[in-house]
Amino acid sequence: SWLGLAAGVVQIPMAFLLFCLPCNLVSILVPYRMALGTLQARKVKPVVFLGVLITMVSLPLLVLPLLVAPGLQVLFTLMGWVPWLPVNLLASLGMLAGVAAAYWQLLPAEGRLLQRRELVILREVTEELE
Repeated sequence: SWLGLAAGVVQIPMAFLLFCLPCNLVSILVPYRMALGTLQARKVKPVVFLGVLITMVSLPLLVLPLLVAPGLQVLFTLMGWVPWLPVNLLASLGMLAGVAAAYWQLLPAEGRLLQRRELVILREVTEELE
């Protein structure tokens, strides 16, 4: 339906924001050098591998809020509560506002962490390892 499509379009930026927070944090805490002209890491340290692995394993849990709005729509449909109400779209809009507010609040903390670690990051991504 068009309302389902609209809810999906609203959920895209919510998924992006939920994905960006932990990925930004990992890139600040465990930076690594990329091989020239590729997207492959060069001589990855074990802590980098562990950080990326933990992030990838935990991402399904972090984007779990994306399932709340469709779940509410299914619940409302199965129970017969207000069948004309676009619960998925309304819940998605509300959750997008909540996720955007959380992102807005957490981003300055990540910025301060980046500022404290910028020399370490610069050294890590520019220094040639042998």
